[in-house]
Formats: sequence, structure tokens, C-alpha cells
Amino acid sequence: NLDEALDGWLIKSENYQALNTMLPKFRERLDFVYIDPPYNTQYSEIAYLNRYKHASWISLIENRLVVSKNWLSPRAIYSISIDDVENSKLSELLDTVFDDWSKNFVTVVHNQRGQQGKNFSVVHEYLYFLYRNDEEKYISDRPREDIDFRNLRDSGTESFRKDAANCFYPILVKDDKIIGFGEVPPDDYHPSAANEEIDGIIYVWPIDSEGKERKWRYARQSIEKVADRLAAVKTASGIQIYLSKDLQMARTVWYGSQFDASEYGTKALQNILGKHLAEEFKYPKSIHLMEEILRHSEIINKGKGIILDFFAGSG
Repeated sequence: NLDEALDGWLIKSENYQALNTMLPKFRERLDFVYIDPPYNTQYSEIAYLNRYKHASWISLIENRLVVSKNWLSPRAIYSISIDDVENSKLSELLDTVFDDWSKNFVTVVHNQRGQQGKNFSVVHEYLYFLYRNDEEKYISDRPREDIDFRNLRDSGTESFRKDAANCFYPILVKDDKIIGFGEVPPDDYHPSAANEEIDGIIYVWPIDSEGKERKWRYARQSIEKVADRLAAVKTASGIQIYLSKDLQMARTVWYGSQFDASEYGTKALQNILGKHLAEEFKYPKSIHLMEEILRHSEIINKGKGIILDFFAGSG
């Protein structure tokens, strides 16, 4: 079985023909599509009759998006790179082809030196993410630059016991270690203090310094999923429960030296192929950018799934 012997496929073809020809094999099997189509700038105009510049580009992209949508699995993510020349046209096109999907785009600072213009120096491009809806979690949380260590007890508005009854329960501590989690008490039960000691075990409740019954940030049915990130901390007001937060929701601006297309794209290729041969491969992305794009999929993060790039260009 040839497919089982391979860990991927490289197809040399005009991409619209390949998408149609291979559709029966891959229908609804893809978990991630990433494409980096021609930006249609003065340096990379599409190789079609370009008298109708934007219309020709839209036609090129539209029919390929329509076909490739049939390849997508129920949990698939679709991602597209673009810059300002066709960004507004692409956005409108995506609203048509993916009219029942959710759409977000990221600004990527990929050239901190800037591309010089008469009025502005352009340092960024865009990256679209499309997924089926915002009612479910499709985009994976990403590592924080600095780990956030915060009190598990909620604060601010809508942080009281009455706002979420399932978030009011004791956390059991012994010898400065969390040893378990109590159940949600009846509504008419009111602990005497934030720390209650029973048979050598301290029951820590989400009660603030003013004696107000608050709530934990996690409900009783989900707290054990983050148990390894909790710590019992001795403070002047007694034992508090803290949560280390090393992940955060994906952000819409990506900035950092690792996304530099020259350093980690062009120069990386030169190191592999030599400077002369590398010149045949125009406008490569940073390899770190590609890794970060794919890590936004929970499926791909687990080492599973099939990824497609059908605008591989020079390969």
C-alpha cells in the first residue's frame, strides 16, 4: 500500500486540475489548508491576461477556493497569506465562498526593516484564519511570553457566588499541598471563613478579605483539568489558591524576530541550497511563521491530520 508507506504527497500539477482530479481521494479528509497565493503586486503579477488586474486575480483564487472547500474535514482550519494589494478583494471573496464560516485575520510583522514607499514603510502582511463557527473551540491557545500567576478566586463584576453556583466549593489543603476538591454545598450553607480546618485538613473557600462569598475561576466539574497548575500559597490573610497560566488565547498581531522572512526564509534557503540556487525560490516565508500557523490547530498540535498547500509555487 503506497499511501501507508509515505508520510506525505508532493503533486506537480496546475493546481485547479489537481484539486478536481484528487477530490474523490481527499474529500472531507483535510484538517488544515494553508495557501500563499500570488499577491498580484508589481513584482509578482499573476501570469494571466492582466488587463483587468483585480478581476483576473479574483477568478484565479475563487474557483480554487470553491473546489478545495470540498476537501475539508468538519474540524478543518483554512489559512491564507496576503498583503494590502488584494486584501480587501480577498476578504469580500471569502465572505462569499465561506459565507457560513467564521473569519479572522492576523497582522504579521515579517519585515521589520520595512519595504520603502513614498509615504510609509510597510513592515507587515496579513494571515486569514477561517473555521466553521465561533460557538466551538477550533483555534489552539498559544504559550504566553510570561507565565501569569494569579489568584484562582475571581474578582470584579459577576464574580460572586450567586453568579455561578458551581464555582463555589472548597479546595482541600494539607501540609501546604492541594490534596483534593470538595463538592458544591447547598445554597443555605455559608462557610465561617475563607479557611476552615477540619481534622487537620484546611478547606479553602473563595471568600475575599471583606468576607464576601466570591467564586473560583473554574467550575467544580472542570477544576481537576487544571489541578497541575494550582498551588496553595500562604499569605498574611491565610492560605490562598493560585493558578499559573502559561497559555493564552491566540492573538491577532504577531511580532517577533522569528517571523523575519529574510533571516528565517531567504537566508535559511541559502544555507541549504547555496545562494545561487536559492534565488530560484522567491519570497519564502519564515519557517518559524509556518510552524506557528500550523500550531493554531489543535489537531495538528497532536501530531495528527492532513495539511494541504496548493499554491506551493516553486515547490
